[in-house]
Amino acid sequence: CNMQSKLIETQYQAIEDLKKAQSVEEAERLRIKYLGRKGFINDLISKIPTLPQDQRASFGQLANKVKKELQQKLSEVIQQLSAVKTESNNTNYRRDKGDFW
Repeated sequence: CNMQSKLIETQYQAIEDLKKAQSVEEAERLRIKYLGRKGFINDLISKIPTLPQDQRASFGQLANKVKKELQQKLSEVIQQLSAVKTESNNTNYRRDKGDFW
């Protein structure tokens, strides 16, 4: 089905974009782009009623699986970026404190 390939393609692109994210803010923008109310995934999900009856259930299941996987990947990326940000803030703080004393 064309919509299934579009969904898989969107998932692949979202993961590639997340790998390139350099900040929590950038990751959040990607979350909105792909998983937001008007995001790519929900746009595809909203087209389920236009599919033939026999394809709706399988596409819906695939869409939910993709959405869940992207949410999990996004959480991991945000967690990693937050840890890096916190680590760099602590390092800067120690360096500043060291320079002061």
